[in-house]
Amino acid sequence: MTMKRMNFYLADIQIKRLKAINKKTGLPLSDILRRAIDEYWERSKKKERSEMKKVLVVLIMVLVAFTSSGCATKKYCFISPGQSEVTTASVGSIMIKKNGMR
Repeated sequence: MTMKRMNFYLADIQIKRLKAINKKTGLPLSDILRRAIDEYWERSKKKERSEMKKVLVVLIMVLVAFTSSGCATKKYCFISPGQSEVTTASVGSIMIKKNGMR
């Protein structure tokens, strides 16, 4: 991995925390920062993947409800939040058009 020199500012408390980690682990400050950035990146990606999984689960539930209720033969269908079956209308609902979603 190619390293590039960077200059940036840290708050006093951040410097104290870095030095405490350095004292405890013996790792150079730059290595601690690189590891922190890598860990932050991985956590962000895991969170992003987790959010995408939640969206996919909802989409699968909607598709199952859509196909199992006979809604696929109608022009418009409505699904209320928390509702397990598809009905033709409800207040505050998600409307699913036969050839797309709105």
